[in-house]
Amino acid sequence: MISFKYLFNTDVSQIVEELSQAEELWDEHTYRTEGYISPHRHTSDIFVRFNPVDNYKDDFSLFNVPHLSAWYEGAKLLPSVKKLALELMAQLGGEILGGVLMTRLPPGKEIYNHIDGGFHAGFYDKFLVNIKCNQDQAFVFDEGNLINAVGDVSWFRNDVNHAVTNNSDEERISLIVCIKTEKEFQ
Repeated sequence: MISFKYLFNTDVSQIVEELSQAEELWDEHTYRTEGYISPHRHTSDIFVRFNPVDNYKDDFSLFNVPHLSAWYEGAKLLPSVKKLALELMAQLGGEILGGVLMTRLPPGKEIYNHIDGGFHAGFYDKFLVNIKCNQDQAFVFDEGNLINAVGDVSWFRNDVNHAVTNNSDEERISLIVCIKTEKEFQ
């Protein structure tokens, strides 16, 4: 069984421009990165869509339960992210759109080996869109590494052991879109 698959490339230049004008959105919500020894502790996040903020009660494990995702306020500053997520829904035969998350990993840092649990990991297919990356950065799985170019869209499993390495002098920015689809990617 495979853990990742390259699908296609898309233009992300407008997303890059919008991110440069919305620096304040990084780490507005630190659900995944603080409060315990998170494998994501070196990352910064922008939650664009997820469980409504009002449902958060200081415990991410209780927040990542079955829910209908909603657009966060930051989506207004990143309309191209919302547009791309909806385009991916159409292209990939999506039935339900879940979380939409931007992640930023600084140079020389990593996301440590882990297996994701919770509602999103078990219910949705995951799609990675590389916003800023280079050949010295990798999405690492037991069967091999996914090394992409800017704009590459890939399907991946996060319910298996995985990590991300950034062995470069540039930050890595990724968009993760969760979509419930009947399509098979394996």
